[in-house]
Amino acid sequence: MSGRLARHWPTLALAALAVGVTVAVVATRGAVTTSELEARDTNVLGSFREDDLTRIEIEWVGKPRVILERGRPDDAGDAPWWLREPVREEADPVGMREWLDVFEFLRAVRRIKPEEVDRAAFGLDSPRARFELQMGKVRYRLALGKEAVAPPGAAYLEVSGDGAPRPGIVIVPRDAVTELEPKLDDLRERRLVPYLSTELARLEKKGAGGDWQLERAEAGAWRISGGSVVDRDALDRVLLSLARTTADPMIELAAATEALRVAREAGQKVVEVRQVPRDPARVAARVEVGGKCPAGKPGAVAIRHEPEPLAGCVPESVLAGYALGAEELRDRTPFTLRRDEIEKLVITRGEARLDLARRESGFVLNAPKQGEVELEPGNQRLAALVDAQGVPVEAPDLEKLGLEPPRGRVSVTSVGDAIAAVKEEHVQVGKPLADGRTHVRRESDGVVLELSREAARAFAPDATLIRGRRLLDFRASELRRFEVTAPGGRQALARTPGGAWVLELPSGAQPDGSAATEIAELVSRLECERWVSDDDDGSHGLAAPRLRVEISWEAGDAGVKSAALSVGGPVAGGAFASLSGEPGVMALPQRSIDTLELVLADRAALVLPAAEVVRLELETKERKRVLVAKGETFVDESAEPLSPEAVRRIVEVLSAFTAEAAVHWGPARPDEGLAEPLLRVRVERRPGAGVRSAPIAWRLGAGDSWRGITVHYARAEGVDATYAVARGKVRELMAALQAKGW
Repeated sequence: MSGRLARHWPTLALAALAVGVTVAVVATRGAVTTSELEARDTNVLGSFREDDLTRIEIEWVGKPRVILERGRPDDAGDAPWWLREPVREEADPVGMREWLDVFEFLRAVRRIKPEEVDRAAFGLDSPRARFELQMGKVRYRLALGKEAVAPPGAAYLEVSGDGAPRPGIVIVPRDAVTELEPKLDDLRERRLVPYLSTELARLEKKGAGGDWQLERAEAGAWRISGGSVVDRDALDRVLLSLARTTADPMIELAAATEALRVAREAGQKVVEVRQVPRDPARVAARVEVGGKCPAGKPGAVAIRHEPEPLAGCVPESVLAGYALGAEELRDRTPFTLRRDEIEKLVITRGEARLDLARRESGFVLNAPKQGEVELEPGNQRLAALVDAQGVPVEAPDLEKLGLEPPRGRVSVTSVGDAIAAVKEEHVQVGKPLADGRTHVRRESDGVVLELSREAARAFAPDATLIRGRRLLDFRASELRRFEVTAPGGRQALARTPGGAWVLELPSGAQPDGSAATEIAELVSRLECERWVSDDDDGSHGLAAPRLRVEISWEAGDAGVKSAALSVGGPVAGGAFASLSGEPGVMALPQRSIDTLELVLADRAALVLPAAEVVRLELETKERKRVLVAKGETFVDESAEPLSPEAVRRIVEVLSAFTAEAAVHWGPARPDEGLAEPLLRVRVERRPGAGVRSAPIAWRLGAGDSWRGITVHYARAEGVDATYAVARGKVRELMAALQAKGW
């Protein structure tokens, strides 16, 4: 039926032009006016007022009678339609909408003059279908007769009834005849679970994944019967399965019952779901889902046993939500509220207090200090609280866990509006154990959760939220020196008075200008992701940092300033860090750490300076090839020379053969495959060419993955560092070398 609106578009447009007239008519609820008849001149029904329509009866020879009645308006003012025969259930809104469109936009090919009527010949004495529509003061009676002579497939239709405008006999087209035939499945509600979650007092499941009962609790929350609050994300998966338990297509009950029997005998997943409505006058719904849909149809089988039996095929994915076990439904977070639902956060511990409130595009901190808080740091703090995952503690000893009395309390308050009331949640915080683990207790259900040291940090009433994330602030051109000390060694970069970069450590190497600029840009505007703690309690790995960075810069009249950054243990998204002269511990993002750890060896050490080359040797384990410069081109002097085009391609690739980065300083490592390389390259240069006239030599080693990139290792002669070259560049070079059997 979904194509009906498109087919009736001309009539829709005509009806739209007469909207003013129609409004006036509906308002009066009186007799059909001349203007209304003129507006619906081509329609079979001279008047159609959907708001007045209350009952439809369809009798089609050889089919069950269909009776539809409009119910009482709901809270939103919508009056649903109900099937009264041959089944008693609410009609599908979409199917009903399309069915009403059939009558509203039913058009006549032509009208039969009274003197031309032959009722017997037209099949109207014993029509194949009868329709009755009760519409206010108008009661339409329609009778569908035999097929007309022309056009093909058209049929005779008689219009009569009490107060029916424009009675008589018309010819309706083939598509109208097809659409008038009732298809009960299109009118039936396809939802096999009849109630929305808001209508339920209890939801029960038996079968795959274990049995459970969920009960509605206060403020719209759900609990596992007699126990923990239900995890909202897990509950959403269950509710999604309920919403998707929709018959498409519908199937016979007998076939569905047999399919579930076979599924059980084969040990396949089968679940039974029971919905208990809050209204005791309404019947509980019971649905079974599982097995395979019969007759090769996709999906699983679903049978609604109560309140009205119905069966159909549903997506197999609905079983995933139903098959969740009780432990998977158990909420392991301190709060059920989500980050964006929280309006206010209060943390108290003795005399210490943190009071954070949402305001417009950010937050305001009321305690322990007054100050504005940017949106992102405020959201991160809320996320750290509500996303903290804990381990439930069975039969907890509250005194032993520091919860009787508690050491502190955390409260969150939701945003209230016209739809949802303000909601408050409270969590008691215990005394940390020696290893930093802390226990918290949800006051809503009494569940005790064990939090890791890192998760528990968010429950401290500190003042870090009002601290700015910017750590250093100067122009990149003012950076004077940068030194990194890491387990793998030290490297130091300095800027000369003329502005050139010089590698002081390791000495004698050429620095990579691009990497040096990247580091200068980073440290001159160094920022943390967020502040973690007012003090270092020794758990952040800063006593023996993995990385220490010393920075000095020109500060105008203040002379040279210095700072030292220490990077410690890992934290979500990066690592803990501290800056000299700045109390407290921060989280430094991983992208910044990656930049600080860049190896500053010159990446251009592998590039072929084609204009300076007199001889180029390329050697694998099996073969050696020699390319010699002849004017502006190169010639292959090997025994089986490559074509000029292949030689040109090799030179082009080598001229752009830059490493992605230097991986480390120092000797090659055994796993880098450089002792027996994949390829050796040696370049002889013209005497006096460029900065260096010495030969260039490098070798290509094993493949690997480096920072998410597929690479090959490489080393250049005279540079005590290993490089990473993208595998795509290596593949391109090897493809050029493989010409003519290389």
